[in-house]
Amino acid sequence: MTSRRWLTLALLGAAVALLVGRGFATLYADYLWFSALGASEVWRARTATLLVLRGVSAVLGGLFVFPNLLAVR
Repeated sequence: MTSRRWLTLALLGAAVALLVGRGFATLYADYLWFSALGASEVWRARTATLLVLRGVSAVLGGLFVFPNLLAVR
């Protein structure tokens, strides 16, 4: 592989690592905050709901984009 490809892969990997780390940090901070308030069940319900909503949105978005890209191709 060329050095340009390695650089691109390294930058992409760093970007993914930063995004995943930010997500885990946000989850942990929210958990600590809700836990300090004694509302761990609220955190679990909120987190589960957000994960389901984001997952469904990603699937529906993919189902919308894929046929359009296929038609353009």
